[in-house]
Amino acid sequence: MISSIIDWFKASSRSFGFKFYLSTFVLGAGFNAFLCFIVIAGFATLHSFYIRNTIEITKSQVENILAKAYEDFLKKRSLFQSLDPAYSEELLESIRSEAEREVERTIRAHSAPNIGIELILANEPYSLIHSKLIEFESLHYKKYLGASRKAYLLFFLKISLIIIIFIFLLSVPAFILLRYLYLQFRNPLDSITNNLEKGEKLNYTGYTELDALISAIESYTNREKELLSQQHRLQLELEKSARLSAIGTMAGGYAHEFNNLLQMILFNLELAEKALKEGNQSAVDKHLENIKKITARGQNLARKILYFTKDIPGETAEVCQEIKNLIDALRVMVPREIELNIEFHCQRSYIVPLSPNSLKEILLNLVKNAVDAIEEVKDRIEKKEIKISVSVLNEKELLLEVSDTGCGMSDEVKAKLFTPFFTTKGFEKGSGLGLFIVYNLVKNTNGRIEVESKPMEGTTFKIFLPVVEKKITEEKGLEEKLKVEKEVKPKEIKSILVADDEDDIRDALREFLEELGYVVDIAKNGKEALEAILAKDYDLVLLDMYMPEMNGVEVLSKLKTADRIPPYVVLMTGYAGDVSENIARFTQEGVIKYILRKPFTFQDLEAIIKG
Repeated sequence: MISSIIDWFKASSRSFGFKFYLSTFVLGAGFNAFLCFIVIAGFATLHSFYIRNTIEITKSQVENILAKAYEDFLKKRSLFQSLDPAYSEELLESIRSEAEREVERTIRAHSAPNIGIELILANEPYSLIHSKLIEFESLHYKKYLGASRKAYLLFFLKISLIIIIFIFLLSVPAFILLRYLYLQFRNPLDSITNNLEKGEKLNYTGYTELDALISAIESYTNREKELLSQQHRLQLELEKSARLSAIGTMAGGYAHEFNNLLQMILFNLELAEKALKEGNQSAVDKHLENIKKITARGQNLARKILYFTKDIPGETAEVCQEIKNLIDALRVMVPREIELNIEFHCQRSYIVPLSPNSLKEILLNLVKNAVDAIEEVKDRIEKKEIKISVSVLNEKELLLEVSDTGCGMSDEVKAKLFTPFFTTKGFEKGSGLGLFIVYNLVKNTNGRIEVESKPMEGTTFKIFLPVVEKKITEEKGLEEKLKVEKEVKPKEIKSILVADDEDDIRDALREFLEELGYVVDIAKNGKEALEAILAKDYDLVLLDMYMPEMNGVEVLSKLKTADRIPPYVVLMTGYAGDVSENIARFTQEGVIKYILRKPFTFQDLEAIIKG
């Protein structure tokens, strides 16, 4: 029986109507209890005030009665005492008795038993409430005047029951009215629900709220396609916002990385300067060599910017062949105590839309992380293994897996795995960019990454890459396109124009080239470079890509229109993503003979000039 009631209650509690009634009942009961308390407390306060006032009035009258009785005694005693002195005591007793009878009549007159006020004279105040002491020594009178506690409690019990019953009787019709109003609203709502389930037309009910709901449902149905389109746009905006947030994070991280590199360069320069003053040439050479290494690190860090945005467009790689080419490099990376297994399941060559360098970047980052994960717990695991496997899921998708038996990771770490500059190894062992680079490279091919990992159970990265059709005519890589040498440079170079908006770069290049014996002119922006080339013939033009007034491509476009293309143009750029159609076109046409990516060394420049 009890279990059935419990099951019924659980089933009913899932109904909005049951919850509505239950909550209404609880709130109503609480409100009624509070209302009863307020009414009873208020009535008790008024009643108590009335009793006190009645007792005060009665006490005053009783004291007046006693005082008058004593005055009457004094008058009569003076009259009769001369006749009979012994009569005085009898007279006092007679007058006191008469006064007590008068007091009792007064108390009965002021009592109101119907409203719980029964005044009593008692020798002790224990059975009284609001008692007052009446004492008149002349008449030997001492008693307590108060209201009967028993009569008071019985009265209030009756009154409380009456109030509770009255409020309860008022609540019953209120609850019935509430149920009626609820059903008046619920029945049309049930009708709307049934029509929606059946797919029938919704009819207006006459209730403002329900009719507004019906209008909203019809409006939603009619605008479903428009809302889907808006949702798509909002999703794009959210993705854009997320990208901007990531860019902000990357900017802060890059500022930190480059500031560290600049700090190291500054320290080495100061140490070299100190060693030079001391005549310590070996120390000078050491610090200058350190600066070269630090510059190379900065160049490598800047190169990674390309991978944050996209891979080099148009390039592809044959996965199995590229991995075979990397086997030796991978074995050098992996310590001897760690087993490296590489498995290929390729029945033919499969092409993916990644450049060979990008594929190499993915593999090197994942293998480096695998090595670090195993090294962290190498004393606590028996099997130390890194496994690389390539398998073909279908003709349109290829799976590259890199797994290890290392420390694994928690769900919290996995959630932040591809966040830029997030690392658990400390920045002395990594910049926190490796997996972010991997993620972006894979994402930009319309591929995806899945990660399986648990603490102390190893990690597996699953990279799904789309397979593209192999091109009939084998294309060269974009970097090779930018280095096309269809035309041989002039046999002898005498005059050179250096066009760059950075003063230090212009001055350094001019000083170096003049030391080699060349005549060097300079231009600080694209407009000056154009004017100089139109006014004078130069054997070689070193042209910066981005300059004020006019960029390098715009300068070349105007020179081509004027038929004043210099015989040998080298494009200099510090932006690794300068792979535009115009640059590629000028390179194929032989206008641009070479692209020098900043930072480059004087040796690189001299090698280009002298061949």
